[in-house]
Amino acid sequence: MAAVDGSTRHPFFLPGPAGRLFAIYHPPQIEREAAEDVIFVPPFAEEQNRSRRIATLQAELLAEIGVGTLLIDLFGCGDSAGDFSDARWEIWRGDVLAAAAWLRAQRESSVSLLGLRLGGG
Repeated sequence: MAAVDGSTRHPFFLPGPAGRLFAIYHPPQIEREAAEDVIFVPPFAEEQNRSRRIATLQAELLAEIGVGTLLIDLFGCGDSAGDFSDARWEIWRGDVLAAAAWLRAQRESSVSLLGLRLGGG
């Protein structure tokens, strides 16, 4: 799916340990010698909503330099399954592991985490 600005985005639901996770993958736009992908681990609560635009812009820029980026909504947050009251650290860790497994299944690459505020903790 091409975005208005010409970038490529692939929104989908990723199976997570406690339910479906909304995700958007920004694939690399050029090939690099060493393939690299990043999972953006979002901040907490309203900070997640306020940072969506900058996270998307960052993902688009990373894709332009050949780094694939996966943006995810953790269980109970955003457009993912579950109620926030049911969210737990253990589930969120499992969500990040599921995201890493999905990336590795797409292509052979190193996978790094990029977190903002609570997502970086």
